[in-house]
Amino acid sequence: MYEAGGTIFWADVAGSMDPGEELALEEVSWKEIFDVEEKMMPSIDKPLYFKNPFPVYDVSANLAHKDTWPAGLRLMRGHLPLLAWYMAMARALVQNDEKRVNQLFNMGMTLTLRAYTLKGQELLLKSLIESESVKIPELADSFQDFSYKVMRIQTKYISEGEEIKQSQLLNLLQADGVRFNGASVNKTMLQGAIAVATTLDPVDGVKILTRIHREHGRDILSNGYAKLARVTQIASKQATLYSQRSVTDDSVQDLGRSLLQYTLESLYIALKREQCEPSLLGQ
Repeated sequence: MYEAGGTIFWADVAGSMDPGEELALEEVSWKEIFDVEEKMMPSIDKPLYFKNPFPVYDVSANLAHKDTWPAGLRLMRGHLPLLAWYMAMARALVQNDEKRVNQLFNMGMTLTLRAYTLKGQELLLKSLIESESVKIPELADSFQDFSYKVMRIQTKYISEGEEIKQSQLLNLLQADGVRFNGASVNKTMLQGAIAVATTLDPVDGVKILTRIHREHGRDILSNGYAKLARVTQIASKQATLYSQRSVTDDSVQDLGRSLLQYTLESLYIALKREQCEPSLLGQ
């Protein structure tokens, strides 16, 4: 690990969200961008700073041996405040507000970058730990992001071809200090994470969930683990019951994915038609 002062221009925000990346960050909503802009870049007559280090990883793994300034560093987290900075800067430029442009430019020079050359499961583990170090909830992993990382990280603890019991995985994750929303990973949380990672369709499911987050915020389903995990587990249970009573060529997992997809799409339509309100979904 290497930590030093840097600039916002060294971090590749767009590349960090590329689905093809080893550690792809999820898309964020406009609401989240505006909220973070308001919190971190208020219109005040004082210098602005990025206070917390931004963890990055170097895809070329030779950061320390370069003779030029770094560029294209991928973020483990923190893309939201950087997107908010670009939004604030764009607004200042459009408004021809030279004072605000200078203020934001100086802020962009205050980044502290914490660079790693980790790969694979070690990178995923570090990203889970880094996610829990942030003070603003919007900057941390959503539950589905946490779930996919936990599923992928299992190979860190086992040899190829082996299987691991949930109780063993839980003990190993706890020993490595894995947490979500400030709480150490527990049995219920792990069961929910595995259910989400195996039942949520990696393409269509993620797409509709991202759309819900983008338009209505994470609080609806994914800031905590209880709601999304519960919906997913119900879909899986119903799929199991249906497969026991009916002759079908679909696997239980496929049925569970279809039911969860239908539920999420129905939720999105209900929100769009204002047939329910986000504040009521947790009740």
